[in-house]
Amino acid sequence: ELQLLEPGTPVIVSLDSDHTAIYVWEEIQVYAPFVTIGSYLIVQDVILSFVKRPWRGPLDAVHKLIDADAETKALLGTFIWDQSLEIYGYTGHAYLKRVA
Repeated sequence: ELQLLEPGTPVIVSLDSDHTAIYVWEEIQVYAPFVTIGSYLIVQDVILSFVKRPWRGPLDAVHKLIDADAETKALLGTFIWDQSLEIYGYTGHAYLKRVA
């Protein structure tokens, strides 16, 4: 359980359920605050946003988090899309690293 972890313990959250933009954004709002600085929020299957056009999928929610205003970042944290992980091959997921 999260409340048993020492402050600053790495926490990785992986989101992979309903892939609509609205649902993924709701998940992000719930789980992003648990991700510690330097850890990752993984949004799976963002590739669906490219394959099922026109469709508002997980990629829209990812951009909403990355481009969030200061108030939202204060609540959820500041995340960047760490594309250095794609050196292992394109998986179709977004690896969002919490930086603040």
